[in-house]
Amino acid sequence: MRMNLADNLVWLRRKRGITQEVIADFLGVTKASVSKWETGLSMPDIMHLPRLASYYDITIDELVGYEAQLTDIQIKEWYERFASEFTKRAFDEVMEEVRDFVRQYYSCYPALLQMIVLLINHYMLAEENKRMEILEETVEICEHIKGQCNDADICYKVKMLRAIVELQRGNPQMTVEELKAYDDLQHKMYGEPESILIQAYQMLGHTDKALEINQVCIFNDVLSLMEYSILYLMSQLSDKTVGSATIERIKHIAEIYELDKLHPNTYLKFKYAEAAFYSVHNMKDEAIVALRMYVEGAIDFVTNALYLHGDEYFDRLDNYFKKMDAYTVTPRDRDTILKSISQDIDNPMFANICDTEEFKQIREQLNKYN
Repeated sequence: MRMNLADNLVWLRRKRGITQEVIADFLGVTKASVSKWETGLSMPDIMHLPRLASYYDITIDELVGYEAQLTDIQIKEWYERFASEFTKRAFDEVMEEVRDFVRQYYSCYPALLQMIVLLINHYMLAEENKRMEILEETVEICEHIKGQCNDADICYKVKMLRAIVELQRGNPQMTVEELKAYDDLQHKMYGEPESILIQAYQMLGHTDKALEINQVCIFNDVLSLMEYSILYLMSQLSDKTVGSATIERIKHIAEIYELDKLHPNTYLKFKYAEAAFYSVHNMKDEAIVALRMYVEGAIDFVTNALYLHGDEYFDRLDNYFKKMDAYTVTPRDRDTILKSISQDIDNPMFANICDTEEFKQIREQLNKYN
């Protein structure tokens, strides 16, 4: 993240084919001063920067190597680096680097958006007495983006992330305030924009584009149906009739669309919810089977670096995933995910089966990867 002034001064001078003496004479300094600037032993006086930039016909930002905006690939690389560092080094040390990054790219809103996601996914690794402080910092970043950014897509995303943060802070009313515009279903009265877009592309004869959008919409709606159903199941754990019916319906959706292969993460969420339901109702055998599938599937997912892809039915999804490559970063590092799985199976919901030999075997299997 360091500025590249020294390297740039050397490169710019050599590109012009001039000596250090020429630059020294132009600025009214000694050749030794220019030499120290180029080797990084000292920095030019701030008054020299505009003159140097003018001499080379570039901006001061370009001169010092500062990038106000990062590319999507750069943002992805920074996210993955920080996510990895959180599991290898002291949380506070990495957090300071994240803060420095945020300060340096305070006007690069896509980068700030990903830092919000980073902190949402990793703040629990901090000491317990510091977690709320980190969430408060995350809220400040959200407010900064909302107050300054004019990109409608980014503003929509930051509202969603702010709502998640407020839930984590224990402020459900603030979550409602953030999302109250989406609680009014009247905004759907004119139909979904995607369906109109599909028809428009068909009329233009752009069949491939229309089919791609159509598949993406089906795919995303199936995932949404699964997510809502899983939430419904978790909220109805104590109701055996409703829970059983919900599980059967989710199973059919998952089997029809082969979600265990197409989107393992969502499928594993279902297996976890299913295990919790069975455990709560003391259906030990069923709970063990579902929990084992959850743990083994999660281990396979993170250790084999599985990625999103289409299949024979969704044969146009791969192009969609390629376009989204910069944003489909792994939310959390491998070690962080494995620790999270350990916390998941330690949930009190599994009190009915935690003393069984089968549960201990599952725990032992997971420990091999931690």
